[in-house]
Amino acid sequence: MSFNTTKVSRRAFVKGAGAVAAAAAFSGSLACKPVEAFAETVGNAADAGTQGEVYGHCRMCMLCGSCSFVATMKDGVVVNIEGDPDRANNAGTLCPRGKSAIMNVYNPNRIKAPMKRTNPEKGMEIDPGWVEISWDEALDIAAEKIRECYDTDIRKLVQMYSFAPYESGHATLGIGLWAHALGTPNSSSTKGQMCAIHYGGCYTLSAFPTVNYDGKYNDYLVILGKSVGYDSGLAGGDARTFVENLRRGAKYITVGPRASMEATRGEWVSARLGSDLSLVYAWMHCMLYEIENGFDELFVKNRTNSPYLIDANGDYVRGEGGKPMIWDATSNSAKTWDDATLGDPALFGNYEVSGEACQPAFQAFKESLKNFTPEWAEAYSTVPAAKIREIANGLVEHAQFGATVEIDGQTLPLRPAAVIIGRGVTNQEDGTLCDIYSRVLNMLLGNIGYPGGIISNMYCNYLVNDVDGTTEPYFEAKTCTSFNWPPQGLDYADVFPHRHSTNTLMMRTMCDPEYYGFDYKPSVVVSCGSNPITVTADPEVAEQAMKSVDYVIYQGCYHMDEMAMLSDLLLPEHASLETHTCHLFPGNEGSATNSDPNFPASNRGVVVRKGMKPLYNTMDGNDQLIEIFDRMGLIDLWNTTANENGCIGYAALTGFGQVPPAAVQFENPDIKLEMGRKYTAEEMFDTCLKSAFGEDKGLDHLDEVKMMPYHGFYGADVYPSYRNQDVRFTVYLEAQKRSGDFLIPKMQEVQDSGFDLEERIKYPIAELRRRYTPLPYWPEHRQIDNQPEEFDLFACNYRTPFYMFRLANMDQDPIRRDYSERYQPDSNAVLINAATAAEKGLKEGDQMLVESPFGSTKGKAHLTETIRPDTVAICGARGRKTSWMGKELLEDTNMNDLMSGDFGYIDPIHGGVIDTVRVKVSRA
Repeated sequence: MSFNTTKVSRRAFVKGAGAVAAAAAFSGSLACKPVEAFAETVGNAADAGTQGEVYGHCRMCMLCGSCSFVATMKDGVVVNIEGDPDRANNAGTLCPRGKSAIMNVYNPNRIKAPMKRTNPEKGMEIDPGWVEISWDEALDIAAEKIRECYDTDIRKLVQMYSFAPYESGHATLGIGLWAHALGTPNSSSTKGQMCAIHYGGCYTLSAFPTVNYDGKYNDYLVILGKSVGYDSGLAGGDARTFVENLRRGAKYITVGPRASMEATRGEWVSARLGSDLSLVYAWMHCMLYEIENGFDELFVKNRTNSPYLIDANGDYVRGEGGKPMIWDATSNSAKTWDDATLGDPALFGNYEVSGEACQPAFQAFKESLKNFTPEWAEAYSTVPAAKIREIANGLVEHAQFGATVEIDGQTLPLRPAAVIIGRGVTNQEDGTLCDIYSRVLNMLLGNIGYPGGIISNMYCNYLVNDVDGTTEPYFEAKTCTSFNWPPQGLDYADVFPHRHSTNTLMMRTMCDPEYYGFDYKPSVVVSCGSNPITVTADPEVAEQAMKSVDYVIYQGCYHMDEMAMLSDLLLPEHASLETHTCHLFPGNEGSATNSDPNFPASNRGVVVRKGMKPLYNTMDGNDQLIEIFDRMGLIDLWNTTANENGCIGYAALTGFGQVPPAAVQFENPDIKLEMGRKYTAEEMFDTCLKSAFGEDKGLDHLDEVKMMPYHGFYGADVYPSYRNQDVRFTVYLEAQKRSGDFLIPKMQEVQDSGFDLEERIKYPIAELRRRYTPLPYWPEHRQIDNQPEEFDLFACNYRTPFYMFRLANMDQDPIRRDYSERYQPDSNAVLINAATAAEKGLKEGDQMLVESPFGSTKGKAHLTETIRPDTVAICGARGRKTSWMGKELLEDTNMNDLMSGDFGYIDPIHGGVIDTVRVKVSRA
């Protein structure tokens, strides 16, 4: 095979990199065990001797579809990948994951054909005895197993998905929707438990997946548990805005135990790990008690529920039509929130309505913060009280209450100061509290949905409760109104209805359903490109869970990973460069920070990938599911589900009121999938595109233009608070209290019945009741503060662009591993402060052991002043549990090994695994 790299296309910049990557893969640089049943290559589908370009969008991170690429082929081999300069978001740039798509194709560990297990014994190092089978046999088996659950008890079917389906073809209905259509309550994400970042945005702003700052106008940004700029892992958008804003004088303040990239360019405020909530409370205390005119009074009065009257039970005082009442200081009387004669809403005072004593919600809110002084927060966070006050004053000063900006002839409030948070905050024991009250702090600044403030990454509208006049919590934060016992969902969805992902809990209940109160036992698992063994804590529990079921189908699998070692049937999919698919890019974690004024309109839309032909006997993930449904005799159910929810984008979000839609809809009623007809995935996409854009705008047209805008926003309409100027935001968390009012008595009934629910969830029901509070409070139940004294340090995880996820065989790629070993001192390392290292007898490069109450990992010591003396940090997502993809991967430093995914070690509302732990360190 020739790897001549001369005279390639104008975008090439090859210098042999792609050829070296392909050659390294084929030469066996990754030591792996031979699998005789692997199919031999059926021949490169790109004609030998040809050269040219294939193109597409990359989805190998949570910013799915945000970057487009152009791949250069020569002599039938992909030799280079670069960012597409025509795509506004990444503008020709590409991160290491996007570049790694070359290795994704030529990875020697790829599963190259459908296979079934012949050895009934399962284990990480036990040969499954794979036998290659035809696609007909494989799909028949899958259909038979799933149909058996459908005909007997659909609850016995467990479907799991992760980030991998986002990259593959089956992201459309494959991230849970097809399983929901069949009726199982057991469709579970295996990814989100480590990044439970959605609850606060869903509750306060009707925003999914998350909320970011408006990079175009923001001047003062306080960052908690999150990275922006380069550390965020974005190829474009956020990183460019970060640099542009620094040049124009914007201030970035990073608060936490580690100085990230942006902290070194701005200001680092060293804070104790897990202390973020204390700081949020103290800043709000300063704004309400210490700083004159410390909050945006007009916004709080007229755009929040702060003036709503609250009775002695903490509920709204309601008037005509059940609408909440406000005390009008102008008329000295109570009026409904939407009364046209309402003059001056009162924020403070004590009143009486219909003989009932009440007060404005803001009065109770302020009183709840009275004792959360900067001195109190200093005692917990170690941040000096003077610095806490300085930041609070900086936020108020830069918010410029009353300032405006003109955008396309429209005048909007300008509030260029904000606080943003990320998974470093939310994946703590008080994660939901810090998540939601960080949003409330921004409400005090009056910046919600306005220039310079915080904004949904999808620019979505607010869902409105017409009776209450407030934003309506949706999706993960949707008000709880149902409870089942015995429980139905194996992820304990009845107990944790607001969970983002409690797959770690599901692994436990699968091992012993009866102990956890279930009246059925799961029998079939279908994993859609997900790996519950490596993506979270307690891999041994997940391994046991997979062994406990009768049959495991690995649908859309890619390589011989841990999940493959525990499966009975492998249905491999194409590599990322081998698909012809499209995706709705609705915005990403960095969208709101993109300073390109045309981005919300021109770059929010459908993108396409038209890649090389598949190398091996693999199959598109969507086509696999379509074939399975057809063989089950349920193709009409598939077509109906697609017609009702759309099939390009995140169709599983349909029904939660996401505006703009998260999936392209079949908008023309005359162009839909016909009943009784089996479509290919390409035909399905083509039909959907024609229905939404016009009969001449199908897949062929998209192949030519590469992107079609879809429900974008222009000018002032980019800002949702301008589009909807009447909705009020919830400073007082009435809906959260209402969820608790319904849920907690149901749980107490179970406890009182003799089933010890508290023992199962390892959490007091009374404390859970407090979590569903409408007002700020400090939770005393904190595992991180109650560990044996020998665990004298904290440990945390942080992002690194090279190893943000395990997608695209990132942890296997020999080129990336070699580069990281040579040039990244934190690769496979543990960051430790120099003074702490000296105390522990550690020197630079020493192999060190990190132990927590739950497990241990090893890594080389990297001494640095960018980490607090009381903290160690481990970067990225690495570490394997089987040697079938290379023995060296077993030795990778792995933060997940230090955590527990058990009940009691999660945030009790959103269910995210606590990723801040206590540890001790020593020389290995």
